[in-house]
Amino acid sequence: LSRLTAAVESRSAGYLQGGAQPGDAEPPIPLTNLDDEVGVLARAIAAREEALHRFVQRESNFTGDVSHELRTPLTVMQGGLEILEVQLQRLPHAESLAPVVQRLMRTTGRMSNTVRTLLMLARRPEEIEFHDLDCSALLWTIVAEMSGDGMLCLAENAHADTADLSQPASDGVGSAGGRGPEQRKPVILQASIAAGVLARGQKELVGIVFNNLLDNACQYTENGRASVTLSAGELLVRNSGHIPPGIDVFARGVRCAHAAGSGAGLGLSLALRACERLGWQLDLVSEPAGGEAVFRVLFPQISQGVDI
Repeated sequence: LSRLTAAVESRSAGYLQGGAQPGDAEPPIPLTNLDDEVGVLARAIAAREEALHRFVQRESNFTGDVSHELRTPLTVMQGGLEILEVQLQRLPHAESLAPVVQRLMRTTGRMSNTVRTLLMLARRPEEIEFHDLDCSALLWTIVAEMSGDGMLCLAENAHADTADLSQPASDGVGSAGGRGPEQRKPVILQASIAAGVLARGQKELVGIVFNNLLDNACQYTENGRASVTLSAGELLVRNSGHIPPGIDVFARGVRCAHAAGSGAGLGLSLALRACERLGWQLDLVSEPAGGEAVFRVLFPQISQGVDI
């Protein structure tokens, strides 16, 4: 039993996670040839490990295959939209179509980045290269894209740390930003984003975190308002919303049954897994039934000083 315990505890996680290469096979579980109770236990452990390995490998292959097959049609779509954008400039009375084409180009661009990231995660996630990122610029880009898509509009002369999110959004402001894909009014976003916030990470993964948290705040707000605050080492995204007690909002498939047009319940789960890969920390820091949902992301700071 001691030998079997030591063998099981020494198994590398990479084998079960599907990251092992053909030459990296783990040695077999020992003592499977015994005819006593220990042999029965050893054979059960070996069978379960092999089943888990096959399952994880299938999932990894499926993610990689889907990501690979999506690259070509996305490239075709991007090329076609670029040609369409040029042609629209030559057509009379085409001003109303230009925003639609630009939105489609932004969406396909985000899809291409996400597919590329999924493909990297499915193959060799440990080989994903991290770089110094300007989180402030990236977050502003995402806010601008969501604003262009009609999902939100920025509150003028407002700061997220002092604004009153308990007041409902007025009907007049909602019409300024157009309509989103679910034909809902744009959410009024109060943004307090410090300049030059740096972090170590991978651009697409960080974009997944920022985009999903903002999208979640806009989709499930109960008064048409949300806020985002970015400072050194911390991101706060909040909205007015009640979360039922005992609900794990980060679990896959958990969705709001009362929200119109609610999604598949995968956004927060995906953001959490992206944070785990980045080495960041994502938490729900508000009380579940307190009337306000506050999500916090903690990430290591990068010093902007000069080494002496």
